[in-house]
Amino acid sequence: MLSSKSSQNPQKTRTKAEIDNRATQLDPRQDAYWKSRGMTERPVDDSKPEPPEPSQPLSSK
Repeated sequence: MLSSKSSQNPQKTRTKAEIDNRATQLDPRQDAYWKSRGMTERPVDDSKPEPPEPSQPLSSK
């Protein structure tokens, strides 16, 4: 049985905060993903249609 701390796997044990931070930086839905790649903001997603303009309310007479 291999131990997780064997000399074959010298990776350091990461905290939950470190794991969460890494996961956030690998998720393109997160702003941290784009910031970690040197972009100041997330690019516009042109694949999603614009929401329709609200229609004029019906006037009651």
